[in-house]
Amino acid sequence: LKAVVCDWATIDAVHSHTSQTSHRQVTVAVAAATTAAVTIIIIIVAAMLEVLDKHYLGLSAIFTVGMQLTFFFIAYSLQIDKVTDLAGSSNFVLLAVFTLVAHDTYYTRQVVVTALVCVWGLRLGGFLVYRVFSRGHDARFDDMRARFWAFLGFWIYQILWVWIVSLPVTLLNSAPMDRDLTVQDYIGWALWFVGFVVQVLADHTKLAFNADPANKNTVLRKNVWFYSRHPNYFGEIAMWTGIFLSSSAVYGVAGNSTWWWIAIISPCFTFFLLMFVSGVPLAEQRYNRRFKDDPVWAEYKATTSPLIPMPPALYALFNSGDKKTR
Repeated sequence: LKAVVCDWATIDAVHSHTSQTSHRQVTVAVAAATTAAVTIIIIIVAAMLEVLDKHYLGLSAIFTVGMQLTFFFIAYSLQIDKVTDLAGSSNFVLLAVFTLVAHDTYYTRQVVVTALVCVWGLRLGGFLVYRVFSRGHDARFDDMRARFWAFLGFWIYQILWVWIVSLPVTLLNSAPMDRDLTVQDYIGWALWFVGFVVQVLADHTKLAFNADPANKNTVLRKNVWFYSRHPNYFGEIAMWTGIFLSSSAVYGVAGNSTWWWIAIISPCFTFFLLMFVSGVPLAEQRYNRRFKDDPVWAEYKATTSPLIPMPPALYALFNSGDKKTR
C-alpha cells in the first residue's frame, strides 16, 4: 500500500483526474459492499432480538448504527454533506414509527407522542435539507469532509444523539401498560407546541434575514431573536422536554419498570449539547468573530437572554449582577 501511495504521488497532472476518479469508484464499491454486509447483519440480529428485546433498545441501536453508517459511506464516498441532516432527522421518525407499529398497542399517549416526534423530524429535516441545498454545502464539514476518521467521528456522535434522545418515545411505545391522560401529558404537549412555534419562527426569520444582501453585516434582532440570542435551540430543548414529560407519565406505572426514568437523559443530553458543546458555544464564537468590533452586537449580548426568550428589561433584572459582556 505504501508503494502504491508513493507511485500515485509521482503521477503527473495529465493523469491525476483519471486516478482520482478511479480511486473514488473503488471507494464507492467498497462502501456499497460494506453497507450491504452491514444491512444483512442488521436483518439477522434484528430477527434474533425481536423476541428478546422487548423494549426495542437493542433493536433501535442496531437500526440507528446501520442507518447512520450507510449514510456515512454515501457521504464520504461522494464527498457530499447534503444527506447529513436528513439522515439524523429521518432516523428519529423511523424509530418512533417502528416502535409504535411493532408493539401494536396504539394507546392515545403513544400515538400523540409519536406524531409529535414525526412532525418535529419532518419539519426540521425538510428545513435543514432545503437550507444546505440552497447554500450548496455545509460549512461545518469543510475541515473534515475528506478526512475519513474525523468525518466518521461526527457520524458516531450522530448515532449517540439519535439513540439517546429517542429514549423517551422508544420506552413509551414499548410500555405493556397504559394509564389515563394526566395534567403531566397536557403540560408536556403544551411545552412541545411552544418549542415548535418558537423554533419555526426562529428558523424562518433567520433564513429570510440572511437571504437579504442588505443584512450581510447586520445583527439579527427581529421577531423571536429580539427576545433570545438562540431561540432555535430553546425550541429544541423545550420540545424534547415536553416529549419526555408526556412519555414519563407511564414510567413505573402498573407493570412498567421504574428504571425507565433513565430516559430523563434525553432532555438533559439535548440541553448539555446545545448549551455547552455544539450549539450556543459555536454560534457565539462565530458571531464574536464576525461582529467583534460592532457595538450593536456587544449591546445585544448584554441585554438579550442567551436561551429562554424574555423581554430585554426582564433579562436585565436577572443579569444586573453581571456587567461583563458574554
